[in-house]
Amino acid sequence: MNDKPQKRTKCDGEKISADSIVRADLEARMICIFGEITPAVHLAMIDCLNRLSESDTDVTVYINSQGGNLTSALAIYDMFTSGRYPFKITTVATGQAFSAALIILQGGHERKMFRHAKLLLHRPRFTFSGGDSLDRGDLKYEDEMLQEFEKEICELLTEKTGKKIAAIYKDMATEKIFTAKEAIDYGLADEII
Repeated sequence: MNDKPQKRTKCDGEKISADSIVRADLEARMICIFGEITPAVHLAMIDCLNRLSESDTDVTVYINSQGGNLTSALAIYDMFTSGRYPFKITTVATGQAFSAALIILQGGHERKMFRHAKLLLHRPRFTFSGGDSLDRGDLKYEDEMLQEFEKEICELLTEKTGKKIAAIYKDMATEKIFTAKEAIDYGLADEII
């Protein structure tokens, strides 16, 4: 038995905000994303992946998130699938991978789910806070952005699942929740662990 204490190395910014945590154990080649997906989570992921890129040993990313910022999620997805890193990334939904977190899950070379994990697929939406006011021109621009995001997500999921784009548009419009088994049947995950 090894009595030597295990050295744990974490990326800077372990606690990103009150609602988001990115924790990495660089020796175990493991990253955890818990909470809301934000630009700060994206920045922490860049840091973690760059630190891990000194080795070609595969990495596992555990996700338990209610979703969040779609542009950050798409950027993380792009990082995972860019071929820039010398290792394969396995993504694992541990509790929930809702909304934008579902996109991050899709970036894994292998996509796994715990038996009781859930996924949520819905249409992209903007959240306005702080008393922002909009005029009709702003609303038109926001609508165009939402349509573009929806198209990008449908194309990404069509590629990952093999489903027809019309079926994905329909499921996004109805806000569909998937169990682990349903996610595998749909093509959103590869394995239940």
